Formats: sequence, C-alpha cells, structure tokens
Amino acid sequence: MRKSIPIILAALIALVLVGCATTIKKIETRFPDTEKKFLNSANASSVALPTRDGENAVLLGATVALSGIGQPFDAIPLKGAQLAVADINARGGVLRRPLKLQIVDIETDLDKSELAAQELVEQGAEMVMVSCTMLYGPPAIRAVQSAGKIAFSSCALHPNISIADYGSHIYTTMLSPMAQSTTLADWAFRKKGWRNAYLVTNSESFHFKTLCNYFKARWQELGGTVTGENSYKSSPEKGHRGQTARLKTQNDADFAFLCTASALPHRTSNKSMVSTPPTVTFVWINGIMMPIVSAGFTSEHTTIKIGTVFDGLGLVKSLRSEKINLPLVAAAAMDGDFWLADVADLSDFYVGVYGSIFGNDPDPRVNGFVRRYTEMYGMAPTSSHAMLGYSQ
Repeated sequence: MRKSIPIILAALIALVLVGCATTIKKIETRFPDTEKKFLNSANASSVALPTRDGENAVLLGATVALSGIGQPFDAIPLKGAQLAVADINARGGVLRRPLKLQIVDIETDLDKSELAAQELVEQGAEMVMVSCTMLYGPPAIRAVQSAGKIAFSSCALHPNISIADYGSHIYTTMLSPMAQSTTLADWAFRKKGWRNAYLVTNSESFHFKTLCNYFKARWQELGGTVTGENSYKSSPEKGHRGQTARLKTQNDADFAFLCTASALPHRTSNKSMVSTPPTVTFVWINGIMMPIVSAGFTSEHTTIKIGTVFDGLGLVKSLRSEKINLPLVAAAAMDGDFWLADVADLSDFYVGVYGSIFGNDPDPRVNGFVRRYTEMYGMAPTSSHAMLGYSQ
C-alpha cells in the first residue's frame, strides 16, 4: 500500500533514535552538478531546523554502488531516499531532529560494502541503506545488524535473507520475487485469460531463477500449462539466437514470461525516451497491488549499451526482430522508459512496476512524487524503482 509521505523511513528512524552526538561528513556523490546543488542546499536548510535540548541531526548512511555493475539499481532508489530526507526535514525532521544522509560509493565491491557499513555505524549512523543487489547488499547487512542498527534495502530481498541468518532489523520496500511472480501469474491467468506459458530465464542471476520458479509454481497451481522453458547464460558472441529459435517453435504458447532485467542507466536528460506514455492498469490480487504497464507505441530508434547480465533489452529486441510477436510479460527488473525506444513499434509487452513514471498513475500521490522528483533532479525518474527509496 502506498503512503502519502515517506512514512517508512521516518518510522524506522524513530524506532531507534538515541540522544548521541555524531560527526557528519559532507555528502560526496557522483551525481550531476544540478543534483549536488540541490543536496547542498537541502543539507544547509536541515541544520537550521529547531532541535530539542540541543540534540544533533540524525545520521543516516547509504552504502550503495554509484559505479560498477550495481550502479544502475542503486543510484535510482538512492535518489528517492534523498528526496524522502528532504521532505522529512521540511516537515520538521523525526522527533524534531533533522536528518543527515552520508553516502559511500562501494563501487560494486564486496569488501567495500562491509567496510563502508562498519565505518558508518561507527560514526553513529542509526540506519544504513545497503546495495540493492543480492550479492553486494548482504555484507553490509551483516555489519549493520551486528551493531544493532537498522539495515534498509530498496530491493535486496529474498527468502534466503532470513532473520535467523542476518538479524531482526532488516527492512525493504520491494515486493519479493514470489509476490511479483505470483501476482503476474494471477494477472495473466485471470485478467488476460491465457492458459499456456513459456518461460525464459537468464540463469546468470539467482533473482531471475527465483522469479521464474515462483511463476511456474503459481501458474501450474492455477491450472495453467507450461509449454516449454529455456534457461540460458547471456553471451555477447551468441546473442539470443537460441532463445529466438526455441520460441519460434512454441505455437501453443499464449505468452512468454521473461526472467531477466534491463540495466537502469543514469539518465542526464529530462527528455522522455518514449513518444507516448504507455497504458497503465492496476491489478489487485490477494491483497497485493501491482501496476501493469503495457507498451504499444512508435518512437525514434536509440542505441543503448546493456551489460551481459542485464540483457533484457537485447532479448526483447532479438525476439521482435525475428518476428516473434508473442505477448511478453516481465517483472519490475524490466521497468523503465529508457530502453523502450530501442525496440521500434514495440507492442504486447507487459511489465509489473511499482507505479507509473509518466504522470498518468491512477494514484495522484504517485504523480506528486514524480513531480517532486523532477523538480529536485531536473529530470523524471528513469524507473519506478525510485519510489522504493522513498515510500511504498
């Protein structure tokens, strides 16, 4: 359920606030100058907030990848968190104490993830936002939990990250892979009336395999048929010839469920990559709300470089170039408008997201978030993952 204010962040901080002095270092990020200018002004205004009994600002930390392969999935939610801090401070802070956010770029490095988290809690951080990725988030989670502080991630969520193994103060705003997959399975079965699914899994990522496993289990539980499965490892040399060849033989499939992702670039232009906002509808199933964005439009061709792990764009592009017009369904890892223009005349593509970034969300609070985000950064969110750093 969405909240009208960044209530999750404020509530978590209020749970553990203690009256202690902290040394706050200046935030150093690799964001464009326009963003740094806003952040510096926001930090300066937060110091002027009235505090109770001379208490200092509350230090929050972020050990995220602002460079390397993890950057696409960490930078965007971090922006949402920065907006949340600004909004909370504008409302008087938490328990009348302003918030300060100190960011450390772990450069997609396992050792730096844990060390950065340790340094932040030693400096007095009450909560640390860790990397979104399943590989680079856990080391920081362990360090934060061992210090008795809160660890928060926008998306490093999986049943294997258990309280028994990591601690009881772990929070996320992400829908779990199970929730995403089962919701999309229910939507495809009940709303679209499809009965035959083909599954395509990029086996490079445990997250992708988990998505397809849960989808398959729910699909068969509903009474649907899996007409075939293809698990592959992405290869720049081979491309997606194997996937296209197999799907060409799937005459009985109603659609294909893609368990992969497209990297989320750090866009520096406010120009949208699509000519017409995709259609957005909401699905409520078993108490879970997931917007479904349907792409069906024409736009200019743009070239975008995508890594081998996050190869969703290449996969979709290959399927459509081979005239495989089967409906395609994907989870939130394929969210965003940045890559859609690279697949000319894309249609019958459906992705479950956290909210519309196009200003046409049925919930006016989401549209308000997009407006505030655009004001703060001079550009609209690249994907709905920005909302995970703010509220959900």
